[in-house]
Amino acid sequence: MEVSPPQESIRGTQWRTSYQPVSYRLDSKLGTEAEFKAMVEQCNAAGVGIIADVVLNQTTGSDVAAGEQTGVVGTRYNGTTGDYPGFTGESNRYPDGVTAADFHDYDNGANISDYKNQQEVQEGRLSSMWDFDTSSEKVRQIQSDYLTKLYNMGVQGFRMDEVKHVNNEDMKAIKD
Repeated sequence: MEVSPPQESIRGTQWRTSYQPVSYRLDSKLGTEAEFKAMVEQCNAAGVGIIADVVLNQTTGSDVAAGEQTGVVGTRYNGTTGDYPGFTGESNRYPDGVTAADFHDYDNGANISDYKNQQEVQEGRLSSMWDFDTSSEKVRQIQSDYLTKLYNMGVQGFRMDEVKHVNNEDMKAIKD
């Protein structure tokens, strides 16, 4: 069974808000980490595997999430400056989270306009959303920690949202 992205996201009731993470905390508008873990365990016990939809390409849009804000469970972030202190990795490995330096800056933060240009597709912004620099060891580690946590909880597979926007070698490094 596929489940929506379980991480903390921007506030809002529209489905698309779940695809704008502000941290990889497993507390979200869909429930707490404990509730998510219990659901995964119950499904696995009944022979139903869980596939988690995960968002590794981007965070929030700099247009709709501008300025200082808080996610659905209170993690602060700034969609204007690219300050997302909630992305810390396992055991608070990166206590300051991610900053603008951890995102691609293709054409000064321009949105993707040419889908035939691979670099633009993989480093440009999708609808103004900050695009993770997945070639960065720090970003890779934070994302790998997130996937590992889900796997260790019993999640049996992943659907990678917007994976075409992530360089193949970067995705391989995150999964390894």
